[in-house]
Amino acid sequence: SLKIHIEDCSSVSKMSERNKLFVNNSLENLINNGYNICKRCKAGVKREHENVARALEGIENLFFGNGDISFKSYDEYLKSIDEMGEWYVNHIATYEGTPSEIDATENAKNYYRDNKNKIKKQGIINCYPCEHLKNCPGGYDKAGDDCVRFVFSCLNNMDNNFINQLSKMSKYKWSGISSGILNTENNRLQYSLTNLGFKIYDIEQEKIDLNNDGYFDFEIFAIDNDFTLQKGDILSRDGHIHIYLSDDKNFGWGKVNSVYPQETLTYKDVATNYIICNGEKFNRVYRYIGEN
Repeated sequence: SLKIHIEDCSSVSKMSERNKLFVNNSLENLINNGYNICKRCKAGVKREHENVARALEGIENLFFGNGDISFKSYDEYLKSIDEMGEWYVNHIATYEGTPSEIDATENAKNYYRDNKNKIKKQGIINCYPCEHLKNCPGGYDKAGDDCVRFVFSCLNNMDNNFINQLSKMSKYKWSGISSGILNTENNRLQYSLTNLGFKIYDIEQEKIDLNNDGYFDFEIFAIDNDFTLQKGDILSRDGHIHIYLSDDKNFGWGKVNSVYPQETLTYKDVATNYIICNGEKFNRVYRYIGEN
């Protein structure tokens, strides 16, 4: 993730071995080569005005939390996608509709009938009790009948503090997160996701400075000629997100999916660099790298 840490930084203990590189180099050279100083350990650098540094750190913790999520490996992330994909097709009966949808699997119809009094309606979204999410803090214990809630159910299944921490860091509650917010200008939410282990790619490369002093800055990287899709990538556009599994398979809740994974055609358009899935253009990719 191009962060510079001292060896006893708390982030290093959560980092997978493949993401570690021990160097004997100057901070100036590393920064000139695209690296950034970790906001927790400051790479061992003592700030000139420590009282200002402490105030800024307090503000950061107030707005974004203090990082009490345990980072999981990429393999655990993929396993969580499989678990939630299978759970959705076996238990979710509708998509913004009624329990009588004929495209639902028989298991999902039975689950709906057995739990109809427990299903909560949020706006036009049905939220279903879910055994993978039942111990989540903050009251989040239901999987949503919706593409965004499917993806974030996968993430919260991987680490059952994910949604709670995301809400704490971004000030967006579970019910307020949508594919439009994920794909557009809510920089505090994007920043929070980068701190929860994601790298963001977009057709438009951008460096974001949240408060104009460089303290909370983060980067959105370019989907360029060298970019290739990776299993587990979350593809986003206004109105829909889903998870890429391979060039002919993905999974994302929308209408009723009766199989996991769903067969599809996904590729990067070499002329425009947009990601094309079933003829639709996706301009943003969230890639889980697992370390702050």
